[in-house]
Order: sequence, then C-alpha cells, then structure tokens
Amino acid sequence: WQFETSGDIMIDLIIWSFDRASQLNTLLTSIRRNCNIFNIKIVYNFSNKFFQDGYIKLIQNNTDCFWTRDNGDFEEQTKFALSQCKTDYVSFSTDDCVFHKKVDKSVLEAALPEFDNQVFSFRLGYNTLEQDIHRGTKQPPLNMHAVKEGWMAWDVNKYHPHDNYGYPFGLDLHVFRRDLISNLLKNMDFNSTNQLETNLCGQRGKIDEMRAFFESVAVNIPINTINNTTITGLYHPISKEELNEKWLNGEVIDVEDVENTKFIGAHQEHMFKFIKGEI
Repeated sequence: WQFETSGDIMIDLIIWSFDRASQLNTLLTSIRRNCNIFNIKIVYNFSNKFFQDGYIKLIQNNTDCFWTRDNGDFEEQTKFALSQCKTDYVSFSTDDCVFHKKVDKSVLEAALPEFDNQVFSFRLGYNTLEQDIHRGTKQPPLNMHAVKEGWMAWDVNKYHPHDNYGYPFGLDLHVFRRDLISNLLKNMDFNSTNQLETNLCGQRGKIDEMRAFFESVAVNIPINTINNTTITGLYHPISKEELNEKWLNGEVIDVEDVENTKFIGAHQEHMFKFIKGEI
C-alpha cells in the first residue's frame, strides 16, 4: 500500500527509528488506518545487517515516505528532514508510537495551532491521567480548560512542567507551527531525541496553550529501549531482535488489537499480538 497524498496532507511528520522496523511498520500502518494526513520523513539507522534487512523490507513497502539514514549524524539528518518540510505544521514521533483511534479530520483542522505559542497533542485527552505507568504516578485532571467543538485547550502554565498537561515539547506526536520549530532548532545542538527534547523543554516559555481531542488518539508503547535512559518493558517486554525476526518472517504487530485497547496514559505498555501476512 501507499499513503494517499492527494490534497489531504496538512502536517509534516518526522519519525526517528533505530533497529525497530517492526514497530515503525506498526506506526505507519496505524497512520494509514486512522490518521492519513501526514507528509512523512523518516530518519533511521541500524546497528547491523540483521536490522538493516528489516528496513530494506520496510522501505520497499513505503516508497512514498522520505527516508534519510542517520549514520552517526543525528542532528544533521534531523535538520535535513526538517528542511524538507513544506506545510505550516510539523510533528515528531519515535517509532514506538501508535495511532489507536480514528482522527476526525475536520475537528483536527479547527484544533491545529494558529500561532507559534500553541501546540496540539494527539497523545493527550481527559483519559490520560496516568503520568508514569512504571512509577504509578498520576497527574491532576484537566480542570482549567476551554471546551470547543470536539477539542479542548488549556493554559500550559496552570500545570506542572513535568506533568503531561504542562509539557508542551513532547516529541511523541505533538503538532507545532513549523516556523517555531525551525527557529528553535537552528541554533540547537543535540545528538539524540532525549537531548533534543531536553533542550526544547528549556524553551517551555515559548508555548502558552496546549490543545487536544477529548480523548487521546495516539500512544507511546515503551516495551524496549534503544538507549536505557527511560524505563521500558517492565510488564510486556519483547526484544528488538525478536520483533525484527518476526517482521522478516512476515509476522506483523496486530494494529486492530491495539485499537481495541483502553489507554489511560500518554505512555502505556501493551502486549503485542501478531498476525501473519504482508501489509
């Protein structure tokens, strides 16, 4: 299959991926099913030929995505991908995110940021009260916000900067004005997504308003890690090696199973089911 790109695209999406072709395939499949409005750029890399084979297969199936390999120059390739963005909006994602619910495009169009000081989040909603699934922390509910038709908005500064509702610079499917991101990244040094996110968080004062649907439509599923800086795979671990083996053998993660799951956090583990067959 290919992404439909006719007159529908509103948002440029930059996805980072390392050794996780199977999970990236899941994200791309979920976009096709639930939120087919992205112009996709993928910055990817692999540690050996086994994982390279996974990407070769994935690239063959997704020739309309823009692929650029980060061969040790993460910042350069990220900025290169950003330079290829042409719409008013840019979003970022890691390869372990999934769209678990269909997006209402007309509501989204109304909710997208009009100014540089606004951000829209696919991963937040009334339902995402779990702050950290691994530490069991919750965040205060959204009680100071404006309700619109199908979406809501709130003042970032009314919420703690470490809580998701007060965290505008998440790199898991937040949508920014492209001009804001281009200006911020121009003079920024970073060599990983974590470092980029940390740097952006230092610019928190640039965003006053966050927006989201009433219920989240995307989630980060942290079941394995590439850098050991965050807790992953506490409940449903599955290694990158096992996932890649399955992917190369024609077993794909069942996106429909993910869609039928109840999500209560922006990050939530899930035990993947697998189905046979190509996309």
